[in-house]
Amino acid sequence: MKKFGICELVKKYPILIGFLLVVVLVGGLIVQKYWTQRQNTQSIIFPDNLARQGTIEQFQNPEDLIEYTITALKNQDLDLVLRACAIDEKLLGNPFYATLDKEQKFGYDMVLPPSADYEEYRPLSSMMLTKYYTEQYIKIQGQLKNQKDIKLKKVGILYSNTQLSSETLSEIIEFCSDWGAGASIQMAALLGTAQGDYMISFTVTNYYGYWKIFDFRAEMAEMKTGQFLKKISLEEYDTAVDSTDILSFTREMKDAMSDSEVVEKETQELIEDIEHPEKEVLPANYFIVGSSYGKTQEDAIEKFILALQRKNPVEALSYCNVDNATKQPNMVTSERINAQADYAKQISYLYYGLLGEAYFSGERTLKRSGETAMDILDRLNPQFIPYMNINMLLKVTDDKAREEEQYVAFYTFNGNCYISGYTLVKLDKNWQILSLSASESNLAVGEVKKISWETYHKWIDKD
Repeated sequence: MKKFGICELVKKYPILIGFLLVVVLVGGLIVQKYWTQRQNTQSIIFPDNLARQGTIEQFQNPEDLIEYTITALKNQDLDLVLRACAIDEKLLGNPFYATLDKEQKFGYDMVLPPSADYEEYRPLSSMMLTKYYTEQYIKIQGQLKNQKDIKLKKVGILYSNTQLSSETLSEIIEFCSDWGAGASIQMAALLGTAQGDYMISFTVTNYYGYWKIFDFRAEMAEMKTGQFLKKISLEEYDTAVDSTDILSFTREMKDAMSDSEVVEKETQELIEDIEHPEKEVLPANYFIVGSSYGKTQEDAIEKFILALQRKNPVEALSYCNVDNATKQPNMVTSERINAQADYAKQISYLYYGLLGEAYFSGERTLKRSGETAMDILDRLNPQFIPYMNINMLLKVTDDKAREEEQYVAFYTFNGNCYISGYTLVKLDKNWQILSLSASESNLAVGEVKKISWETYHKWIDKD
């Protein structure tokens, strides 16, 4: 068999060899570009505690859920507490339309973004809800005063007869209908400490047979605003929380709320007996945003906007300066949760503004604006955001001492021209978005202004 050396192959097939070399070179460049982009882009991260695998799917018995949560609170384990909360359930059941229609008013901060109606808002609502529960966790820890000797003495139903009264049931049915829950119960637990006994209350909601904490407060516990723990005697606790069997009460509650056929099927289902609920780990139901960077100021803004056009607000948010808020990058911290939720709110403002809902503080009545709740819900549909064009980025100020720069961005969307602001910060050799604002141009956080084309051309001429 005749053997060909490399030189002979090149001489005999110069075009083919050249083509193959070009393919290898281009492929290498693509791989390098992809790898570099991966190094500068990290949408979601998994800190050590969030990376823990769940050991149980959900709790079917609300008493188990309370025992699990009390243990997590005692151990100051924010991650496990959040896993017990109805984060996913609330963002999917978010009654945006029903709330506006009932209240006959609307405000930027009045309700969660319409996450039940449009998927782009779901990660934003998730981050806001995670912050909401984190704030409750911090307040509870402050009132527990880091006591390590906490003992769970009792768990029970608050005023069981009152909860089953026709008037209260009517309110519960409406509440569950709004939030997509199957049932809702107000519960309480008695905690023993060296300083005496305390009561903590919960509103728990049921979804397809499992229970979640809807709120760390129950109206029937009659606590002051901002109070999560109340010092109480055993006699006072037993007056408010009777000895009603919890599982029997849940069945009775569902029976009173539902038709007999549904309840008959549910009551036949076996409730899993959890021997040590305090040792279980629920699945993660929230996420922590990572950090992505732009090589230049314009690159960071353009990648942020491109991510929004791709319907990926989480990737967009990763270009914001979330990392700066935490000193423990390998742990879930309240600082990072609060920071990403604040940026999520800014992005929701940006969505609203681009969709024609001009920024305003406070709330306005629908009568004053001549609109219905459905008009607003329809207008906030972000389905056409992918067709938004960014016309120009213009630097308006440069703070060299703080390595911060402000830009204004001009967009074309739905035949109109809009302007919003960006404040960027330099981190080593890369850039991130510090705020969706440009104070030098009178553009507040997340604010989007609709401008005339004449104004737009004046900006260009000024540049």
